[in-house]
Amino acid sequence: HGNNMVPQGKRVKLTAKLREEAEMNEELLRKAAADGAMENLKNQIEKGTNVNCRAQAAGATPLICAAVGGKLDCMKYLVEAGADPHLGNGGLASPLIVAAKWGHRDVVRWLLEDCNVDPRQWDASPAPQSPIHFAREHEDKEMEQMIAQVWARLDKFDAMKLEKKEKLEAFEKEKHRKKVSREAAERRRAAEAAGTAVSVS
Repeated sequence: HGNNMVPQGKRVKLTAKLREEAEMNEELLRKAAADGAMENLKNQIEKGTNVNCRAQAAGATPLICAAVGGKLDCMKYLVEAGADPHLGNGGLASPLIVAAKWGHRDVVRWLLEDCNVDPRQWDASPAPQSPIHFAREHEDKEMEQMIAQVWARLDKFDAMKLEKKEKLEAFEKEKHRKKVSREAAERRRAAEAAGTAVSVS
């Protein structure tokens, strides 16, 4: 009934127009993030522009655009508005990888400490690199150490989780084995008792 009330052509044109407007706002948001233009950034967010929007070509998000230039204030505002600091582009380059690649130590520190971003990630280049590799390329010992410490801590935490999981699985397996053994013993006793009763009768 809806299609009879509203001509299909007009609905399609309206949708296309809205989509075009949304894409323009998304492009303006990414540009504001890249330029560090805080007022423009705030205006686009207040309009309701998607803070996790991706560029059609490379898939860059506003956070990634801001990370290229080390625009930390813009990045903080975007995250407060709901931007995902873990989200990468089509080439798996996350804000952390981009920040490390461009040598923005303060951005790297913020992503690791305030956003809890896992540094154990690799880009999708022919020779994949992680944030720690980019820190070494810049000969930034402080950044390298910062990333290495978080990396080691997360590896240790994952190892503890795995050990706990394996212990629990071993406990459950042993519990199941004892249960099966107990049930088998009970069946044997029942069979023996039944055999004794038959022979006596």
